[in-house]
Amino acid sequence: MNKVSNIDIWREKLSSIFEKKTYDYVYVSLGSKINEETVSFSYPSSGIVLNSNAEFQMVPMFLREQPITNNILCVVIDDFHNKELAKTNEIFMEKITRKHKNISILILNGSISLSNFKDQLSLLLNILSQHKICSTRFMFTNFICFKHPNELQLSFESKLPEVIQRSFDSFLEGYYKTSYYQWFNYAYYTYNYIYCYRDYNIHRLMSIQHLHVLMKTCIKNDTLTSTNCDIITNYTKKLNNSSKKKWETFLNHCINFAESN
Repeated sequence: MNKVSNIDIWREKLSSIFEKKTYDYVYVSLGSKINEETVSFSYPSSGIVLNSNAEFQMVPMFLREQPITNNILCVVIDDFHNKELAKTNEIFMEKITRKHKNISILILNGSISLSNFKDQLSLLLNILSQHKICSTRFMFTNFICFKHPNELQLSFESKLPEVIQRSFDSFLEGYYKTSYYQWFNYAYYTYNYIYCYRDYNIHRLMSIQHLHVLMKTCIKNDTLTSTNCDIITNYTKKLNNSSKKKWETFLNHCINFAESN
């Protein structure tokens, strides 16, 4: 594990990592650190508690299950100023890299702003393209979500996805434009899911309430596993084409990052 404490050193370290080793897949997570053990929800009913999925935000299950011959780089961008939390995350990352010898983890420790993050994205995308990382072998996922945001945090959280997508769209005529994924945030059924922002965000805005009702009807207080997705798929066969289409579109553009295949 390579720990980096500021942006300038990260810039040098990231370049060095690619010079020393060839990576088959690069995964970048933003705002994914472990900061709590459990998460509580008030919908579909009050009092529901799940274990935090932050460990899978940083290193998704679909990467842990990759063949040992595939070298994987996971870059974690977050604020690790709290020493106790930093230690908790370090212990987890060291455990992962011991178990999965093909996974390397790079930490970018620091807060970001809408203005400075564009430069960091440009740096990252340039390095990826220089080292021939194709768009299908790169994923950038934004997990930033404030549970009880003030006005500034709410504004930042709402504007950040478009800042990220515009950066991806403008780089090399959009070569990595579909590599940006967004978390569904603290929504119970989709807590373990991310979606391709460019391809699905408009669909999400138009259909998510309908989908939540559909999920509640079919699986009650259960989580949205692959088995339960099959249950919902079978149920939608009896519904109108609009409901069926919304569900199919969700399945086609969204990924469960915490479930084993």
